[in-house]
Order: sequence, then C-alpha cells, then structure tokens
Amino acid sequence: MPEHALVAAVTRALRALPFAALARLRAGATVRHLGTRMPADVMVILVVALLGSLAGPAVHVTLAGTLVTG
Repeated sequence: MPEHALVAAVTRALRALPFAALARLRAGATVRHLGTRMPADVMVILVVALLGSLAGPAVHVTLAGTLVTG
C-alpha cells in the first residue's frame, strides 16, 4: 500500500506543476504574445485543413504554401 501513496503524491505534484509554472510565466511578453496570436493562427490552420479535405491534397498543399509564404 505505501507505493500507492507515493504514486498519488507524484501524480498530484505533476498535475500542480504546470499551474505553478504558469503563474510565473504569465508576466512574460512571450506568453502574452502567444495568447493574442495563437487563437487566430489555430483557426487559419483549421480552415486550411478543411479546405484541403474538401478540395483534395493538391489544393491543400497549395493553400498551405500560400499562407506560409504570402
């Protein structure tokens, strides 16, 4: 039974770690930048994937290349 207590303690510590790290990172400019840019970037990726699946793989590659380069 002691190993179950150890596993539970390690699990709780690993789950709490991102929240502790995030508290310090929120003040940084990088996290603020990602918070403003990432939602729009994810939507662009989803639209390109949708259009590519509707039109075929050749159009998908062309759209992705256009968005990345242009």
